[in-house]
Amino acid sequence: MSDLHVFAPEAMRAVTDHGWSVRPLKFLFRRGKQLGDGSETLLSVYRDHGVIPKDSRDDNHNRASDDLTKYQLVRRGDLVVNKMKAWQGSVAVASLDGIVSPAYFVYRPLAGIENRYAHYLLRTRDYFRFYAAISSGVRPGQWDLDPAAFDRMPVLLPSMSEQRQIADYLDHETAEIDAFIADLELERALTQEHLVAQREAIFGSYSADAPLAELRSKLFESDVRAGATANSAELLTVSIASGVSPRGEWTSDAHRAEDLTRYKVVRSGDIVLNRMRAFQGAVGVSPIAGITSPDYAVLRCDQRTLVPEFAASIFKSPRFVSEIARRLRGIGNEESGQVRTPRVSVSDLIRIPTRIPLLEEQRAALDEWATQNRAASDVSADIDAAIALAKERRAALITAAVTGQIDVSGFGTRAARATQPAGVSATRATQPAGVSATRATQPPGVSGARATQPAGVSAARAIQPAGVSAVRATQPPGSDSIQTAIDESR
Repeated sequence: MSDLHVFAPEAMRAVTDHGWSVRPLKFLFRRGKQLGDGSETLLSVYRDHGVIPKDSRDDNHNRASDDLTKYQLVRRGDLVVNKMKAWQGSVAVASLDGIVSPAYFVYRPLAGIENRYAHYLLRTRDYFRFYAAISSGVRPGQWDLDPAAFDRMPVLLPSMSEQRQIADYLDHETAEIDAFIADLELERALTQEHLVAQREAIFGSYSADAPLAELRSKLFESDVRAGATANSAELLTVSIASGVSPRGEWTSDAHRAEDLTRYKVVRSGDIVLNRMRAFQGAVGVSPIAGITSPDYAVLRCDQRTLVPEFAASIFKSPRFVSEIARRLRGIGNEESGQVRTPRVSVSDLIRIPTRIPLLEEQRAALDEWATQNRAASDVSADIDAAIALAKERRAALITAAVTGQIDVSGFGTRAARATQPAGVSATRATQPAGVSATRATQPPGVSGARATQPAGVSAARAIQPAGVSAVRATQPPGSDSIQTAIDESR
């Protein structure tokens, strides 16, 4: 598999024109297994982040063993592979020491390859497809990588000096793109923070210093059980972000309870409240009829005096949420988040002092909230699109560089910089004017941010395709560079 013919003809230019070579991975990295003593930093490998401390992120739900002495030692420069998720991109060269799961593959570097170049090359999409081709299994999402095929995997190798130039170039350019993405992600976070402030401004005043608990006469708990109709009813759940929706949109039926007869009946327009997460805003109005968990509360409004969406919006306002947190009942400290199995009772909820205005004012408040929410959603959608485009540009740039389609020999010289504005630096050059301008005007209101946002996100979008397309024009040789090897390994 190390023969040159495994590469597509276009990628052969790196070999024929630049004198690059191709070698099997086993001559560049050797698999080993050295155990730590359990005191080292526990590491994990991510597609987007490489090898990082496991506790640096909160989205890794794999529980580590209580005994870490059986975990493998990792040194800087080691190639770390999650053998069950390599096809998803969980392959990276470590830049720090630590330990990893015994289920990982750890390869020690030999002579002939620069660590950073290897990291960029082996994390391109072409190699991800190769990992998928040499992985197999029956469990969805977790296929074992074939270590023998991985050892034979062809690795494209320029000279060591060229590897360092490519790595230096990509370090600089990806740092520019990463900074651009970080600015956009901050902008998105500020947009969401401002939206929370707008919710409080619109709905929080109705529970601020209200003289009476007016919900008591306008909101009632419904406790009708599903009984024989349970199996034909839509099973509903409630989340903090999305409100009430069919449970099948969030989880499989494999976790569905066998007996649903005790589940509560929900009518369209009912408020469903997750009593354990109400202090986090887990409440919403159901758009459809169905059934829901017996531990949830189903609330029905007197719609002659109370609009359900208005009541739910009050419940999600920061001021009202803080009042719910004060009334949690459970085991432990009653401060928000410190109660084990925390719940709020409906009787406590409706006793929170709240002023309910006339229907006309309720609808006006909901209209204002809808306007603010749409504006924030538009801003977030623009930011998400710009982030996706920047990530695509980043991946295309790396592929082009590590397959010899970008000449980085003059990197750092005036000639190299003269061609840069069409790509990353051009995007970066326009970014501060857009994102910073948006940030400067955002706090007063989302609408203000929306007025300035196109200058940032749209400007970035307008200039970014020139960078992506420029690389894309040269990318097909890189995109197909390993396809023949993949085909041969099937």
